[in-house]
Amino acid sequence: MEQFQLSPQQRLRWQSGLPAASLTLDLHGTVEPADLRRRLQALVARHEALRLRLCPSPGLRVPLQQVVPPNEAMQVEDGVRLDGQALAADRQRLHLQLPALSADRGTLLRLARALAGEVQPDDEDMSYTQYSAWLYELQGEDDAELGRRYWREQALGEHEQVELTYREARVRAEPGHLKAQLDGTPELAAKLDAFCQRHQVTPAEVLLTAWCALLQRLSPGEAPVLTMNWVHDCRDDYEELAGCWGAFAKPLPLAWRFPLQSRFGEALDGVQRLCDRAREWQEYCAIVSDPSPSASRYGFEWGSVLPQALPMAGASGATLSVLELDSPAQAFELLLTAEALTDEHGTIAYRFNLAFETAGYSLQTALVLLEQYRSLLLAALDDPEQALAALPLHSPSFDATLAAVQGTRTEASATPFVAFPQRFSQQAARFAKRLALCDATRQLTYAELEARSNQLARYLNARGIGTEDRVALHLERNADAIVAMLGVLKCGAAFLPLDVQQPLARNQAIIEAARPAFLIVDGSATPPALPGLESLDLGDAQRWQDRPDSPLTLPIAAHNAAYVLHTSGSTGTPKGVVIEHRQLGSYVDSLLRRLALAPGERSALVTSLAADLSYTLLFPALLSGGELHVVDKATSLDAAAWAAYQARHPIDHLKTVPSLLDAWLGHSAAVATLPRRQLILGGEHSPQRLLQSLRRLAPDLAVYNHYGPTETTIGVLMHRLDPAIEYRHLPLDDRLDGMRTYLLDEQGNPVAPGQAAELYLAGPQLARGYLDERQTDERFRDHPQRPGERLYRTGDRARYRPDGSLQIIGRADRQVKVRGFRVELDDIEAQLARLPGVAQVAVTCVARGPFDQQLFAFLTLEHDQAGTLARLQALAQERLPEHMLPTLRLVDALPLLGNGKLDRKTLAQWAEQVLEHVGDSLPRTPLEQLLAEVWASVLGLERVGIEDDFFALGGHSLAAVKLASRLQNALGAPVPVNAVFDAPSVARFAELVQARLQLSPLVQLSRTEATKGNLFCFHPSTGHVQDYRALAEPLADWSLWGLQATYLAEGSPLPGRDSLDALAAVYVEQLRRQQPQGPYHLLGWSLGGLLAFCAAAQLEEAGQEVAFLGIVDSQTQRSAPAETFEQLLQAAAERLDTDSQRRLSALTEAARAHLLERTPDEWPLALAQWARQQGVQLAGDSWEQLEYRLRQHGHTQALIGTFRPVTLRCPLHLWWASATLESEDFSAPDWSRLSQGPINERVIPAQHLDILRQDEWQQSLVESLAALGTNRREPSNDETI
Repeated sequence: MEQFQLSPQQRLRWQSGLPAASLTLDLHGTVEPADLRRRLQALVARHEALRLRLCPSPGLRVPLQQVVPPNEAMQVEDGVRLDGQALAADRQRLHLQLPALSADRGTLLRLARALAGEVQPDDEDMSYTQYSAWLYELQGEDDAELGRRYWREQALGEHEQVELTYREARVRAEPGHLKAQLDGTPELAAKLDAFCQRHQVTPAEVLLTAWCALLQRLSPGEAPVLTMNWVHDCRDDYEELAGCWGAFAKPLPLAWRFPLQSRFGEALDGVQRLCDRAREWQEYCAIVSDPSPSASRYGFEWGSVLPQALPMAGASGATLSVLELDSPAQAFELLLTAEALTDEHGTIAYRFNLAFETAGYSLQTALVLLEQYRSLLLAALDDPEQALAALPLHSPSFDATLAAVQGTRTEASATPFVAFPQRFSQQAARFAKRLALCDATRQLTYAELEARSNQLARYLNARGIGTEDRVALHLERNADAIVAMLGVLKCGAAFLPLDVQQPLARNQAIIEAARPAFLIVDGSATPPALPGLESLDLGDAQRWQDRPDSPLTLPIAAHNAAYVLHTSGSTGTPKGVVIEHRQLGSYVDSLLRRLALAPGERSALVTSLAADLSYTLLFPALLSGGELHVVDKATSLDAAAWAAYQARHPIDHLKTVPSLLDAWLGHSAAVATLPRRQLILGGEHSPQRLLQSLRRLAPDLAVYNHYGPTETTIGVLMHRLDPAIEYRHLPLDDRLDGMRTYLLDEQGNPVAPGQAAELYLAGPQLARGYLDERQTDERFRDHPQRPGERLYRTGDRARYRPDGSLQIIGRADRQVKVRGFRVELDDIEAQLARLPGVAQVAVTCVARGPFDQQLFAFLTLEHDQAGTLARLQALAQERLPEHMLPTLRLVDALPLLGNGKLDRKTLAQWAEQVLEHVGDSLPRTPLEQLLAEVWASVLGLERVGIEDDFFALGGHSLAAVKLASRLQNALGAPVPVNAVFDAPSVARFAELVQARLQLSPLVQLSRTEATKGNLFCFHPSTGHVQDYRALAEPLADWSLWGLQATYLAEGSPLPGRDSLDALAAVYVEQLRRQQPQGPYHLLGWSLGGLLAFCAAAQLEEAGQEVAFLGIVDSQTQRSAPAETFEQLLQAAAERLDTDSQRRLSALTEAARAHLLERTPDEWPLALAQWARQQGVQLAGDSWEQLEYRLRQHGHTQALIGTFRPVTLRCPLHLWWASATLESEDFSAPDWSRLSQGPINERVIPAQHLDILRQDEWQQSLVESLAALGTNRREPSNDETI
C-alpha cells in the first residue's frame, strides 16, 4: 500500500498529540440511524482525507500515512465513528469522531452540510495527498526563499516574549486541555456588525485584534510583544481547493508589536496588513521546521457561522444543526475560537470558546479572560480611537470572587478585649513548667519568664513608667530582650527596640525623635543618650529582681500603644510606627488560627528584634505554650553553626527572609538548616530557584509566603505554597481576619485583574500611625469611594489574579528592599548630604540577582573642599546601618536632564559602569580561577579580579554566608564565615587555603541521600569539578562525588604525581574510602575521561567491578607545536598591539636564538616570557594570564602524553560534542578496542565547553544509568531514528 508524507498541518497536529476531531449535531425529525450511517460511509468512501491513517514507520522521526479502504476506515477504534443519543421521540444528539489528522474545523462543517444532503461537486479538484505533495514541491521554486525569509523576519526573539501574568505552571502536570465558553450579548453582535460595515473590515479581523490587545495588556513589562498564531484555512484563498476535505487550517504566526499607546483602530489596520502578508506567504510557513514554544502560546481561529436547521435531504421535515465542533490546528496554551450562530430569524449571535492548557490555567482563569475579552471588545467597538492601554477589562465573575475573599468590616466585638500581657499570664499559669524561652546560654520556663517579666514591670511602674510611655531597648538579640519586651508591655508602656548592630548615630537620631521615657540596656554596646533619660542595665539584677514576681493589675486598653518600630524615612530620620494592642491582638489571633502552633513545639527568631519580621512567631509562640528560641546574629549568619544549633534543638516553626535562607541552602548541610514543620518567608521576593530547592530538599515542609508593611502590624496577607505549582511569582491569597486589599489607580479607581496599581490596605491591623502626625497624614487616608474606610498607602505595586489573590510586583516610589529591610533611597541621600564637605548626593540601586540590591551613591564636594573616598566611606559607616551603606563614588557633577532635574537613567548607567570596571587582575592558578568563579557567582558579576575586595564590590554579611557555603562545597573543606572577612579577596583567600585548609581530592557534589549509588566524576584540565554540579538535579537519586585535582592549589602536578596513572591511583584510594567495594560508576569529561579510564583499569586490576564508565568528549592526541619558528612568531604577533608587533619584528633574530635553546614543546611559554622581558605589550590580555594558560596547556598535554590504554572489561559509554568531531585536529583512540564490554556511543550537538549543560546529554546520561545491566547500543545522532 502506497505511503505518503504528512502534510505540514498534519505534522503539527501529530507533534501536539491532539485528540480526535469531534462534531456534535442536533437532529430534529425522524431519520433512521442506518440511513445516517450509510450517508457517512458514502462520504468516507468519497473523500480520501477521511481514510488517511498513520502506518508503522520504524527508523523515522515523523511517521508516514496511507489511505485505507472505506470499510476499514470506520472499523478501527481511532477511525471515523458515529454515536447517537435519543433525547426525545423526534430529536437525536449525534456525536462524530474523526482522526485528528483527517479534519479541521472547515472539513467538519463540510461534513455536517454533506450529511444533511447538500449537493457536492462530483469529485474533489485535488485530493489531500496531492495537496500535500504540491506544498512540498513549492519549496523548490524561486519564491520559496523569499517566503521563508519573510517568516524569519516575522519571528520574535525568545527573550522578547513573556508569559501571561495569569499563567501558573504545575509540576509534572499531565498535558491536557479544557474549554471555557462565553456567549456574546445581542448588543455585542449588533455593534460588531455595524462596526464591520462602517470600517470595511471582517468580524474575524476585529476579534483577532481584540484578542491580541487583551493578551498584551495581561503580559508583564512596559511594552510587551507577542506572537499570535492566526489559524487560517487556505481553502478560503484558492477556489480550486474550496471543495477539498482534510486538515488545511494552519497557524500563521503574526508578530504583535503595537505599543500600548496605539489606538485600537491603528492596531486593527496593522492586523489587516499582517493578515494580508501572511496569506501571501502562507505556503512557506513552518513546512519542515518546528515552532518555538514561546511562539506557540497563543492562537486565534475564526470558527465561521455554524449551520443551524439544515434541511435533511430525503427526510421530510428533519433538520440538522451544528452544536459544537473541535479540531484545533495545534496544542496552544490558549486558543480563542470565535464562532457565530443564527436563529430562525437570521439574527447572528457570537460565541467565544477558549481552549486552555490545564497545566497552566484554571477554568476560573479562562472565564475571567473571556469576560475581560468581551469588555475590551465592546469598548473598542464603541470608540476605536481609544488607546489599547485605556480599554476596560471588566470581569463580573472576578468582582464576585474578590467580594467573597475580602475581609469584612466589623463593628466592635462584644467579647471584652484582653491585651497580650494578660493573655500571656494565663498561658504561663497553664504551662508553668514547660520551657518558654531559650538562647545560647539560658533557658526559662513559663513560670520563670512570667516572674522575671513581672519583676521588671514592677520596677518600671515604680519609676513612673506606664500607659503611652515609650521604653527604648538597646539589647543584644537574646532571652533578656524578650524578658524586657514583656516587662514593658506588662507595665502598660510601649517598647521601642533599637538594633545594637547599627551605628550609634542612627540610634541616637531615633531616640531624639521618639523621646522615650526610659532606656533599658545590657552593656553590649554604647547606647544612645538623652539629657535626663533614666536607664537600667539588665545585668544589674539587684536593681530590679528584688521586686515581687506577681503581675501588676493595671488595665491595658485596646487603643493603648504596644510598641514603636522605626523604618527608613525619606527625610533622613527613621519613621516611628505606633502599633496598638488591638492591632497586635488581631494579628496574633489570625496567625494562631492559621499556623495551629502546638504546646511544646519550637519556634526560632533568627532576625533582628528591631524589625517586626521576627514578631510573626514571637507573640503566637508565647500564647500557644511553645518553646521560643532566640538565635544570636553570629549563629544565624553561619550556616554550619545554625545547622549545629538545630541538631541540638530541632526547630518546628521558622520565619526568615529568603536571602538568609538562600545563604543557608548553599551549605552542604542545607537540609539541617530547615525547620521540621513550617517555614514562613517574608520581607522580599522568593525566586523560583529557591522554591525549587525547598521542594527538592524538604517536600513535606509547609511553606508560607507572608507579606505586610510594619504600618499594618507585621503581616496582612499569606499564601501556603502548593507543591504541585511551579511558582514564578508567589501569590498572596489569604487575607488575615478582617483585612481588605484595594488596588487603586492614580485617580483612586479600582483596577481590573491583571493590571498593575498601587496597593492600599484596610482593616483592624492598621497602625495608629507615625509618631510624627504629618507623616501619618501622608500615608493614611480615607477610601475615595468608601466613606469611613481608613486606608494605608503601601507604595507597593501589585496586580490581582483571577482568583482574587495578589502578586507584589514592585514599588511606586524610591523605596527598595535590601535583605528584608525597607530602605528609602532618599533617607540615604539625606544622611550623606550631612557629611562635611559634601555638596550634592544622588543614590541609585542596581539589582544584581534575585536578592542582591547594590546601592551606589554619587557625591560632589563643595567648592575648595577636599575629601578622600576612604574618609567619606568611614563617615558613612558611622551614620548608616550595613544594609543601607552604599558604594561611594566622587564625581565632578551629577547628570541632569534638560529641565534641570536629576537624570536617574544616566545615574543607573554610571552604577553599571562601576561594576564593569572590576576583574582586571586575572587568576594565575587553577585555585584562583575556581575562587574567582565562586566570588563572581555570589556577587552576581560577570567576573572579579583576584585583588578585588569582596565587600567593596557590594558583598555584605549575608553574602559572606553564601560565599562561605559555596566555597565549602567547591573545595570540599570546612570554610568558616570569618575566613571571608579575614581574606576578602581571591588572592588572599587562595593564600589562606594553601596555609590553613587541607583540600581533599574527594568533593561531595550533591546532598541527596543516594538511592541508586555513587557516581564519581573526574576533574577536567581546570582541576576543579564545579561543572558536574549541573547533574545534581537530573541525577537526584544518585550521590555525586567529584575528584578534584591534587594539584589544585599548586597549579601543576607534584613530582611523582605527574602522570595519569599516578593521579588515578590517588583518586582510586579516595573513592574507595567512600565506597570500599564495587560495583563502581565512573564519569569523566575532557581530561577527566582519561583519568576515569585509568581509574577503571586500576579498579578492575584490583578485582573490583566497574558497572559504568562514561567518557565525555575526551581526546588523547597531544596538539602539535607550531611547525616552524615563523608560524609560531606569526601566531604570537596576532596577540600584540600595533606598536609591539613592530618591535617584535625587529627582534626576530634575538627571539630565534632564545628559542632554539629549547625543545619545540617549550617554545610558546618561553616566547611569552621572553617577549614580556622585552617590554612587548599584549592587546586586551595580561602576561600573567597568558603565561598561566600556556602553563596549564603544557601541564595538560604532558599528562595526556602519559596515557597508556589497556583493555577493560566494563561497559563503555562515549559521548562526543559535535563541534569536537568537526575540528581539524580531532583525534581519539579506537575506543571500541579498549573494552571487551558493550560500547554505546552518542554525538551531542554541542561545543566541548558546554556539553555537560546540554539537556540532550543529561537525558542520555540518565537513560544510560537507568539501563545498567542491559546490553543495548544507542543510535548516534547521525543514524536514522
